[in-house]
Amino acid sequence: MEKYENISAYNWILKYAGYQVLKIVWDQCLKVKFGENYKDVPLSWLIGRMRQRLRSRKLGTEKLGYLEGSFSFLVKRLINKLTELGVVIKTGIDINDIKIINGYFRFS
Repeated sequence: MEKYENISAYNWILKYAGYQVLKIVWDQCLKVKFGENYKDVPLSWLIGRMRQRLRSRKLGTEKLGYLEGSFSFLVKRLINKLTELGVVIKTGIDINDIKIINGYFRFS
């Protein structure tokens, strides 16, 4: 697998599967998972994921589930429940350190 570390999965798919397959199947998947670095993901990652998925199918252990409404539905429900429980959620702040003091997380 080490020999695939310096090969871009994006470029490999484009070269061997073509533009249509890249755009229809892989482009959005890579963008969602890796953000602005999607073109730099090593081919070894893709090979590892494919191996894992194919092995689980072969062994009959694969179980997939999909959230109706996407992960944003889950995140919104989680935020609502945590807020109901008195959790204060702060966004847009830098965290340099996390400590537990008297059973509570303290961020700085």
